[in-house]
Amino acid sequence: MDKVGLIVLEKQFKNSLEHLLLKIQNNILLDYDNYYNKNILLLFLRRRCIARNLKKKILAEWDFFLNLDKIIISNSEGFIAQNFIYWVRHINPDIDIISLQHGKFRIASSHRLALRKIVNFLTFNISGFYLFGLGFFNKNIDEYVVYNRRYKNLLIENFGDHAKSYFVSSSFVKGKNALKSYKKVNHSANSTLFLMQPLAVIGYCNIECQNRIIDDVMTYLIKKYKNIIIKQHPFNQSDYLINKYGEYIFTGSLAEISPTVKFVYSFFSEALHELEHEDRYCSAIMHNDINIKSDIYLEFPNILNLRNGKLTPVIIENSTLGEYLEDTDLELINKRYFTNADF
Repeated sequence: MDKVGLIVLEKQFKNSLEHLLLKIQNNILLDYDNYYNKNILLLFLRRRCIARNLKKKILAEWDFFLNLDKIIISNSEGFIAQNFIYWVRHINPDIDIISLQHGKFRIASSHRLALRKIVNFLTFNISGFYLFGLGFFNKNIDEYVVYNRRYKNLLIENFGDHAKSYFVSSSFVKGKNALKSYKKVNHSANSTLFLMQPLAVIGYCNIECQNRIIDDVMTYLIKKYKNIIIKQHPFNQSDYLINKYGEYIFTGSLAEISPTVKFVYSFFSEALHELEHEDRYCSAIMHNDINIKSDIYLEFPNILNLRNGKLTPVIIENSTLGEYLEDTDLELINKRYFTNADF
């Protein structure tokens, strides 16, 4: 049986992968934060520091990586993953690397990808590290485990047989409770939850645009609901939201949100699917100023267009709405990676 290891590259994934950490004894928590900064010099200096520290940690575990046949990594996006994959391949060229999906992903444009590769070539040859990640799909990844067949087909359509295998299993990625049925509860029609995403930081609009969108959303919610809860994304917090709407911000985890909160709003957050599974009414918000293709909304059953503080229903043609969480390949994965798996 192959020897399998698990690496959690960033601290934001520790809780979501707890079920695998308990199952896979050969594991390492690297506990990094994915650093962003619009100032390219500060970005370069800070990421170089993180990458050098990462390299030291990997080389210090030389025997660990050398003795593994397969390694499951929490994510393949980002500069941390890009540098990790390079150094692990340096130690063990024959190791199979398996990447887990951890949210919605998009296929980067060929121009953007080419530019990142050029920058990475320069930074690696000058300073010995890759400045940018290349997205979820990486030609150095051998296998992928994704949420559903739509994502599997998306990878196959765009990248063909570059990877050895694409598997579908939400239970493997999210834990065995991912697909469980929740009991219906008595919801409050006066309570709502707004899940804020860091739109500006991840490049979907500029900060001024993001602030306008926040105001539009909050104008609507304040008029419609008595009790409002705002949950910011752990990756990045909006100072504007804190300063202007701080009274509504909730700092606990999603699991601590009261089950009586029925209505949930966000833009295209994966959390909408999870909360909908808990018998909540979840809506994805579209906005003309968010620079993203509309097909990212195809899997959401409730889509609203935001304009001047008003939300109106949207119907997207050719919707591929289906099961967001599927377990088509769970049994196959268990046999492939474990002797006595029980997810």
